[in-house]
Amino acid sequence: MITPQPKIDKHGLSRSIIFTFLSFILIGMMPCHIRAQVKGDYNWIGGIQRNNVEGGRMGFNYNFNKKPPEAEYVPLKYGFDRNIASISDEQCELLFYTNGCAVMNRYHEVMPNGDSINAGRYFETFWRGDCNYGYPGLQDIIILPDPNYDKGYYILDKARMIYDHSTQDSIEMRYSYVDMDLDQGRGDVTLKNIRYYNKEDVLWSFLTAISHSNQKDWWIVQPLKEQSKIAVFIIDEKGPHLHSILNSNQYLIPITQVLEAKHILVQMALNTPYTLM
Repeated sequence: MITPQPKIDKHGLSRSIIFTFLSFILIGMMPCHIRAQVKGDYNWIGGIQRNNVEGGRMGFNYNFNKKPPEAEYVPLKYGFDRNIASISDEQCELLFYTNGCAVMNRYHEVMPNGDSINAGRYFETFWRGDCNYGYPGLQDIIILPDPNYDKGYYILDKARMIYDHSTQDSIEMRYSYVDMDLDQGRGDVTLKNIRYYNKEDVLWSFLTAISHSNQKDWWIVQPLKEQSKIAVFIIDEKGPHLHSILNSNQYLIPITQVLEAKHILVQMALNTPYTLM
């Protein structure tokens, strides 16, 4: 009996061997200590909205702090497309959430200065400027704590841009900032729609956040249009900014040089051309 040989990729290694090898690297590089359990994602706001007999609409809050987790209906100012992000405090209480074009506090009210997120020509042209069902996108928005201020949060998102016929349409990487110490603890949006990456080579979707090994800062990973290129950003005392551009075909050399090997390896493996075909 002849045993079939595994398919070999252009690097001369089968994908199964590559992933097995990466797994050993990951295990060997696990830190001796990890960040205390983060409960920021214990409340999920969303669902299919239904009309409220008293006016407005109803969605749900899926609360993972309850055992078993349970969904409860909540009144919504605005609905959602698929661009949804929410954040909770250490006691698992909802702080605020966003549908990509507005920011709502825990009472489901739009925060001061919380409107017009991702406003622009694309939203006005194709979405008619209507925030009722949120900004379009899929895995294009994240909320992360400010590493240097325990009441501050970054909303990272991607806005679609359309131009005249002489310029190719593109996607901008932006952030807005929420200070939960304002409006009597309900939060204000103090900065919004700040562009932090100046090139126009970003793919739609795939936006990913990874905790830094210093237990404070954050990595942001975003694949680019050029095949196998990945932009790595960091949120530190300077706010969100570009750290490096990596080539996901080079499995080991750039990884060992760039800090969080255990996480970057996984992201690279998931975003190589082989998994996107």
